[in-house]
Amino acid sequence: MSLQTATNRPWWRMPAMLGLLALALLLRLPGYTESVWFDELFTSNLRIGEPIILAKTLANDIHPPLYFLFMHVWNAIFGDGEVWLRLPAMLAGLMSIVLLFRVTEFWTNPRIAWVAAALMAVSPVHIWYSQEGRPYSVNLFLMLLTLLAFQKLMAGTPGKRWFWTYALALFAVVFTHYYMATFLFVLPALAKFARSPHFKRLAITTVVILGILACYIVPKAYFSSIPTGSQHLRAFTLPEAWNLLFNWFWIGNTFTPKGGTALFGAYVPVLLQGLGAAFFLRGAWILATRFQDRHGWQVLLLLLTLPGFLFLLPLLGKDATYIERSALPALPFFLMVIATGFTNFGHPKQTRMGLTALGILCVLPLAAFFTQRDAWTIYKPNPGWREATAYIVENKGSEREVLYTEYMTPSALTYYESTFREAKVLAGNDDKIERLITRLEGTLGTEGFPGGTITGFARDLINEFNAKTEEYRTNMTLEVHGLDYQDPLNLPEGVAPAEEFWGLRLQHEPQPDPNKTMQRLIDDPSLELIDHQKFRVMEVFRFRRIAP
Repeated sequence: MSLQTATNRPWWRMPAMLGLLALALLLRLPGYTESVWFDELFTSNLRIGEPIILAKTLANDIHPPLYFLFMHVWNAIFGDGEVWLRLPAMLAGLMSIVLLFRVTEFWTNPRIAWVAAALMAVSPVHIWYSQEGRPYSVNLFLMLLTLLAFQKLMAGTPGKRWFWTYALALFAVVFTHYYMATFLFVLPALAKFARSPHFKRLAITTVVILGILACYIVPKAYFSSIPTGSQHLRAFTLPEAWNLLFNWFWIGNTFTPKGGTALFGAYVPVLLQGLGAAFFLRGAWILATRFQDRHGWQVLLLLLTLPGFLFLLPLLGKDATYIERSALPALPFFLMVIATGFTNFGHPKQTRMGLTALGILCVLPLAAFFTQRDAWTIYKPNPGWREATAYIVENKGSEREVLYTEYMTPSALTYYESTFREAKVLAGNDDKIERLITRLEGTLGTEGFPGGTITGFARDLINEFNAKTEEYRTNMTLEVHGLDYQDPLNLPEGVAPAEEFWGLRLQHEPQPDPNKTMQRLIDDPSLELIDHQKFRVMEVFRFRRIAP
């Protein structure tokens, strides 16, 4: 199970890897500086910039705290402009290509490792998450680093640095995404099966990380909440597993964009998925039978680890726990299997034919991906928030104005202009916070230490947050309302109607409630449409009320 030594590696290995990374970078630069979108705002200063705002985000967000804490420090040093906000994801994405080569080489051979690394370099899914200022690309990198350290330990590499690399990377993986805790059990089990002398240390590492995780989750669940589902999540089923592997991982959903027309006809995606499945099965068989000396079967087990966990959750009654990106760490294993299926032939001519076919099958979805930047493929397209905000700033009056939108999360407006604020966010969740404080007081008491100290500190934080909210409200120049939050045609009692106001619509969003659409305002005879501007999958309107 030993890797090639450095002295046996060909001279062209480093230049070839640098060339592959250069290609990967070129493919990731288009769209890198596009407008941020709602999810990315959670790693911007808007949601984690000031300590009090960071604390509120950590208390309420569904994700573990590590990436938010890292980005809090990162933003303090570099700022949170689009380039800096996304740079950790970009760097992690590029480094993941190198790590995938290393771990694939351990389980198979250099030829398959090169193909797997190349597949990741041109993968539309990996390109997307290397451009997004969220933890998913970093989580994938940390998982591959954990695997590399694990392989070094299993190969008997001397020294403690690989054990500490394993322990710290595994800790970071788990505290970047809860689902990765599944690997806390699988990796020590593999070490036990291999009768590794490191099994005991790996098992202790798992126990320690689980203990730290419990120390975080239990108080959070008791005093705040641990979300176990959300409206954008769904159950992971067998059809979802097929879609994940052969539509999302394999072709990036680029031939069947959501809300669009299938490219080249409805049968082309089916044909491509079928080809992918056939070579995937071939690769799985080869890994299980021809790479027994390198324990290639471990690739298959690790590929099934996260999907298997996600498949188990609906059986336990958790039907809203899955979205494709939550299974992104399975992508490297899928690419290893596909690379094996297309390259491991007995005759050089067959290998060349397999690589040629794979090259063609990679170019097609990549071309489709770049020609459909405004379609919902891997995920939502990035609309022109920056341009729309600049247009509103340039054309609005000096007084406070109002904007209504059918889009439920228009927070990017506030990222690009700090005096724009969402009314829903400013309203806060005081009832929930008060319940949290009351629970703290009931559990810890209100006098002395620790009760009085902790609850007093908590109330000081709440007062500071309320003061910050009031400051935002006072300095606000555009009050942003969702149509599900306030209806300009049926305003609440005491709210004076604005003579003129803005509207905003995103074209890629699912059709909302007919009573809460921008079209209803456009068609209403009491309103006059005095301006209409189109941006990337986004439209901005300006309305004037007509006197009765």
